[in-house]
Amino acid sequence: MTKIIEVKNLTKIYNDTAVVDHISFEVEKGEAVQKLYEAESVKVDIWEEPQSESKSYLIGQVMQKETEEAIAPLRVIAYPEKGEGIEAHLDSGEFHFSTLFAGTYDIEVQTMSGQIYLQDVVIGD
Repeated sequence: MTKIIEVKNLTKIYNDTAVVDHISFEVEKGEAVQKLYEAESVKVDIWEEPQSESKSYLIGQVMQKETEEAIAPLRVIAYPEKGEGIEAHLDSGEFHFSTLFAGTYDIEVQTMSGQIYLQDVVIGD
């Protein structure tokens, strides 16, 4: 079964603001998915690896857009539509969510230079 994943609205506050309206692509259900969010000077690369039909493991990295130099996050929190925010584990400049249940999240990345907001990130489903 092929499924469409839509990535919307990267709002980045990093001395300026930029928005990516819409990106969509197709993947086979159960396969790992790479999601790339780009704004004017930064990009966020996220790998979603399904653990089951209802939950996934996420690994992410923040980079300078032009140089691809890693930007170490200080804190990363995924906010589900309902419930408390879930804080990521930080390791070697990457952020890891060991379990996120299927749904839509807003993800906030805090760095030394500012905050990056990923809105309406769809996990699973």
